[in-house]
Amino acid sequence: MSVISYAVNAVLLVTIGIVVANILAETGIFSRLSAFTGPLCRVSGLSDTCILSIIAMGVNATAGKSMLAGYYHDGKVTEQEVIPVLIMGAFPVVLGESLFRVQLPAALVLLGP
Repeated sequence: MSVISYAVNAVLLVTIGIVVANILAETGIFSRLSAFTGPLCRVSGLSDTCILSIIAMGVNATAGKSMLAGYYHDGKVTEQEVIPVLIMGAFPVVLGESLFRVQLPAALVLLGP
């Protein structure tokens, strides 16, 4: 039973993340982050939609990749931008997974607060 409950929880969380990220993208809340995304666009050479996808990947990796796929199918993102965005978008996920979920709790247990 625990495998089924885990699968149901995982599907629900991914679905909720995709829905919330798409609602935020459609309402234009992500576009209000242009003061933050502008410098990142200049440094990375990527478009604003790519940077918004990377930010969304920081919140929920599946939602960010879904946004990127939607932008790609709409023609807002070129094929040359997809690979760098996926590589850059993986960094917050890896950082959050390894640092905050593995290394930080282990350090707190071993070293104390």
